[in-house]
Amino acid sequence: MKGVFNFKSKRLLGGVVLILALLVTLSPATVALAQPPLQGAQPVFAASSYASADGSSTIQMQETTLNSEFLAANGNMDGVVVANGLTLAEGQPNGIYVSGTINSPLPSTTDIAPTWAADVPAGAALKIETRVNVNGNWSGWVENPAIYFPVRDNQFGGALIWIGGGQAALEFRVTFQRAQTGAAPVLRSITLAFSNSSQGPTASAIASQLPMAAAANICPAPKPTIVSRTTWGCPDGQDSPRWAPSYAPVTHVIVHHTATPNDPQDWAAMVRSIWNVHANLWWWGDVGYNYLIDPNGVIYEGRAGGDDVVGKHDTFNAGSMAIGFIGCYGNCGYLGLSDAEPSQAMLDAGVALAAWKLGQKGIDPTSTAQYNVAGIVPVIAGGRDVVATFSPGDYLYARLPWMRDAAAQRVRCQACTISDVIFDKSQYNVGETIYVTARVVDQAGSPISGARVTASVTPPVGGAATSSFDLADLTGYYQGSFSDTSVPGTYRFDISASDPGGRFTPCSRSASVSVGGTPVPTGVTVKIEPERLTASWCAHQPTMAVSLKGASQIRSVALEVQFNPQIVQVVDADPNQRGVQVRLDGGLLSRPTSVLRNEVDTGAGRIFFEATMLGSETINGDAGLIIIDWRPQSPGSTSVALVRADLTNASGQAVTAIRQDGVVEITADCVSGTVILQGRSDFSGVSVTSASGAHTFTDAQGRFGVSGGEPITVSYPGYLSAVAQPGTMARVAAAGGEANSVGSITLLAGDVNQDNSINIFDVAMVASRMDTSDPAADLNGDGVVNILDLSIVAGNYGQQGPLTDWR
Repeated sequence: MKGVFNFKSKRLLGGVVLILALLVTLSPATVALAQPPLQGAQPVFAASSYASADGSSTIQMQETTLNSEFLAANGNMDGVVVANGLTLAEGQPNGIYVSGTINSPLPSTTDIAPTWAADVPAGAALKIETRVNVNGNWSGWVENPAIYFPVRDNQFGGALIWIGGGQAALEFRVTFQRAQTGAAPVLRSITLAFSNSSQGPTASAIASQLPMAAAANICPAPKPTIVSRTTWGCPDGQDSPRWAPSYAPVTHVIVHHTATPNDPQDWAAMVRSIWNVHANLWWWGDVGYNYLIDPNGVIYEGRAGGDDVVGKHDTFNAGSMAIGFIGCYGNCGYLGLSDAEPSQAMLDAGVALAAWKLGQKGIDPTSTAQYNVAGIVPVIAGGRDVVATFSPGDYLYARLPWMRDAAAQRVRCQACTISDVIFDKSQYNVGETIYVTARVVDQAGSPISGARVTASVTPPVGGAATSSFDLADLTGYYQGSFSDTSVPGTYRFDISASDPGGRFTPCSRSASVSVGGTPVPTGVTVKIEPERLTASWCAHQPTMAVSLKGASQIRSVALEVQFNPQIVQVVDADPNQRGVQVRLDGGLLSRPTSVLRNEVDTGAGRIFFEATMLGSETINGDAGLIIIDWRPQSPGSTSVALVRADLTNASGQAVTAIRQDGVVEITADCVSGTVILQGRSDFSGVSVTSASGAHTFTDAQGRFGVSGGEPITVSYPGYLSAVAQPGTMARVAAAGGEANSVGSITLLAGDVNQDNSINIFDVAMVASRMDTSDPAADLNGDGVVNILDLSIVAGNYGQQGPLTDWR
């Protein structure tokens, strides 16, 4: 994990001044840290202990903050003076401070973590180096750079110094360098935390209890075995009491290395140390990564909250699953650590994690996509693809292409199921057409679109040879027809589904239906197609047609179609004409035709249509007459009945018509609602995702309808996200609201970096982009970033998502 706060931008520096002015009214004044009293050359430490509920794990931490007076009295200064902190003496271009020895107050120390408060003007430099004494042996001096800024109280977070156990002491050296402008850096204080994380479950004991890993060819890719927080000895167990989890649908997997040694005595102790630094020293409340992996391929659960919980690892965070590979995998020489190649076991574990999560979301691991507001990056990306950092090291970064390909193979190994095969009748007459519908779903039971579904029909003895045909995709329902039923008996339909894009492996199912001995009446058939249409309440204009089959010299048609207007309504085919009309199909559009009547009685649920061919034109064979575009009104089923189907031939004589009705079923797997964007009048473009993964965007009024169910996740760049948890829809309905609606919610503006928290980072980003047209910082959408946008951030400062206040 590496985070960078860029001090090089003059605009940002000006913005920071403005930020500080704003925050005077936003938060209480920061209380200055009290100087710890001296005990000889040693400071007084504050002790903290974090224990698991069952007492199996305990982390001891001793912490002290050393201000400039303490440092000056207990160290050597060369060209450095005390002036509101340690800084360069007047006229000195550079200087050095070397501390006295700080002894660990713990009898055994596993790690030391520094943080420091400093002002580093543009062009100036402040370098921190440390050396440690373990059991009487001093190390050499090693740079300890800021690997994340800001952390607690706007400080710099330094690299974790691993001791591994035993008596420890530390000295630090600070090098100051003045900028060419004359500005000098100022070190205000250093905080040191000495910890012991060795008291807890060991990695070897944990590994001996892990179940055997799932085979790599299981479809779909399952969630790999995870060592839970409780199992690895997290003092907070499965909870995160100091940092309430927030959620955002994962779009990317971000790979980091932890920049820690590759040879600790125990990997589980290292995980506990990382948790302790992130949660308790840096004040993040919890570990930043979603998962951590050790070189043995053991996966440890990181941030509490489960699937899609937002971590803290790369400034943007929301929309990613962060994996921390424990150790150093390139570019770690500056930390005094050796570099290692990632083991195959940990690479395989990373692939298993990525394949499970991206497969769950239907995302191609080899693709690129927009990540939060960071830009378009690979779906499996390294930390350096997102922010300026060495992470995850050259060696691990070079293996990311292999990881993408390996994860893609696992993701494409998805399973489908043909959950139902439905015939429009329980039994058919000889010569009658069989209409069949197959429902194809994924492992979660959600409809799969875009598959190729084929039916192979085996007739009874004496029938025609086995034949095959494709079924048409109607959003997870696939429909087709078979008409060669000249022989009575049982017809077996073997239906298979496959995916041309390789998203899942094929699946199949068989079903049979009986054809009786009574032949169907002869004549011209007027029928509704498809005979059974199933669509979600959120579907966009599902379509039916009225067609002729076996026509011979048909000159005119007169139709009356009845439906339930409470289930569906007809979408007007020509808004420029008075009333509501249906569309003409190819059989009439391709011929000179006079339309005598085309009207829909929306209240009674009746369609009236009459037309005649002109000149000597007639209809022969099969031809479409009209197309009906439906607008779903409410869940339910309605017959689409041909109340009237009158035909005349070229001689003006009536022709017998065999009417075949249809059915429209509107399923209730749909949720609607409204999202309002604070400060804007156009609420379009808000991303809405249901529990099944179905996705849509709001219209200009903020309205949406999406198939699936709760939880419903809502997000928009620059705004806190929102979620409608299971039960929201029921409460709204009980209050007299619209059926299947979660109601309305207002998203709060100001979350520029999309970490679901409006804080100092967001203020800084807006301030740094003043007078630009940056859409990410233009919160009110007026085309320019100005004081109005900054005021919005200030007004919402401290708010966190996801919001849940649906009304």
